[in-house]
Amino acid sequence: MRMRTKEVASFVSRASGETSVLARVGPRRHHPPLLNSFALEQEWPTPVLDLVRDGGARLVLQLRRGRILPRDGEERMAWAEEVLQRAEEAGLPGRHLLLDPVLLPWGEDLAAGEGLLECIDGARGRWPDTSTLVGLSNVSWGV
Repeated sequence: MRMRTKEVASFVSRASGETSVLARVGPRRHHPPLLNSFALEQEWPTPVLDLVRDGGARLVLQLRRGRILPRDGEERMAWAEEVLQRAEEAGLPGRHLLLDPVLLPWGEDLAAGEGLLECIDGARGRWPDTSTLVGLSNVSWGV
């Protein structure tokens, strides 16, 4: 497959695990890409780190360990501390990071939103340069 040289969309998903495409996307983009997403236990490949650190890309960091999600706001904040410390050690600027506290579907836990909101509020005060985002596509699963 040949990439078009005129324009590449701002959003780049790395869900496939294929990071070699990131090196090809960088020079052809008009806006910094949004890279979705990495969790605590995952390896952060060098092309990803380079695009965030040197190329201005934004990186979504999910607060999960594989399929394990934090139980409450306190655990989310602890995991946020851990993932953001790792990002700092890698030289990633906070302004390029998007913290995803991961909302559990309401069908699993109707009170899950409370811990998520606690984390968003706490993160805003603790890491003002880092943004937050929440994926809502599965929120009503099981309801």
